[in-house]
Amino acid sequence: MYSIFIFLFPFAIANSDYQGTYAVKATEAFLIPISHKWFPGFSQGDTLEYSMSLLDKPDLPHWMFSQTKNQRDAFLYGSADNPGRLVQIEIIALNTNTYQTASRVLELKVENRSSVSEYEVEMKFLNLNVEDMFSSDRLKRLIEIFHSNLWKGSGDIYVTKVVSSLDVGGRLPLNPNMKEGVVVRIGGSLTFSRDLLDLEREVQPLRNRQPCPRDYKRTSVEHLFRSRNFVTDWCSFRLLFQKQERNAGSSYDNTHFSTAITSDEFHPESIELPRRDFALDFIVSIIIPTAIVAIISTALTCIMCCNKEGIDQKCDVTSMQLDHYNSIQHASSDIHRLTVKQDSLQCAGSTPESSFPCSHTDSPSSTLPKGFTLRLHVKFRQLKRK
Repeated sequence: MYSIFIFLFPFAIANSDYQGTYAVKATEAFLIPISHKWFPGFSQGDTLEYSMSLLDKPDLPHWMFSQTKNQRDAFLYGSADNPGRLVQIEIIALNTNTYQTASRVLELKVENRSSVSEYEVEMKFLNLNVEDMFSSDRLKRLIEIFHSNLWKGSGDIYVTKVVSSLDVGGRLPLNPNMKEGVVVRIGGSLTFSRDLLDLEREVQPLRNRQPCPRDYKRTSVEHLFRSRNFVTDWCSFRLLFQKQERNAGSSYDNTHFSTAITSDEFHPESIELPRRDFALDFIVSIIIPTAIVAIISTALTCIMCCNKEGIDQKCDVTSMQLDHYNSIQHASSDIHRLTVKQDSLQCAGSTPESSFPCSHTDSPSSTLPKGFTLRLHVKFRQLKRK
């Protein structure tokens, strides 16, 4: 699947045999396949799982990635940023049948490149994975498109980065049969051609589409890539400048593009949102209801406290009237009882020889009822005066 690097290819692919030390160029994409032959303690029928990290460290450097989902085609890939360093990578193989492990230490020597790209073109291809991009001569065909059509007279053009779309925040496709996608950067030392600038302006209206549909728009150069089996996501097309070139006043404004696919630090883009004043909301929701409740509470308190004396006086008058009425009722009851008692005594004192019964009719010459004495009359008038 992988071939030894030859100078006809503008990228580096290492040999599948274990060599211990590998030389890679700074700012240039590389791929190192991890072979089953590196671990002779295991037989060819054993299924191995790989884990890779810096020696005595938990993870890989930010510019290096690993692909281990396919045990037969595991590999390391990336693009070193600074030359002159020696990186030691520890590769641990796990036999899933016996759970035995074996390790290898891989040394990467980052060498300086004669010419470093000042300008880069970033593209995303939907129908390829990382291993597909490095296999066969796809990168060579991609470089030919820029040499012959889009970036004529650019001189030294090479692939600066090749990463999976998953490594830069992409998502797995809904259809498991579809490819994950790959992001590629092509760098050059000369400024962008007019064709690239026109292409960038042509696809600029597409950047408000996230995610970008696969066949949302075909650009004027679509046939150049389709004829070589590249399905391009034009929403991800970018022209990237070096920082010093932008500060020097480039004729093309591209300051809103990020120049790093991956980094150790995360700097999200700041969005200027309009500032909202919550003073009116606070007054409407807190101050006004509180003032209304205070006014109502004060009014109810004043009504209840100021009217208390009148209520007490009214209660006293009503109580006096009830007492006066009860005393009259008692006096009337007493008078009636005494009258009945007197009549019964008079009837009891009559002579037995009399054939006339006791008469209870009033005397024609008296204005008082029969049996009502003067003493009782006086007592009745006193009670009424009370």
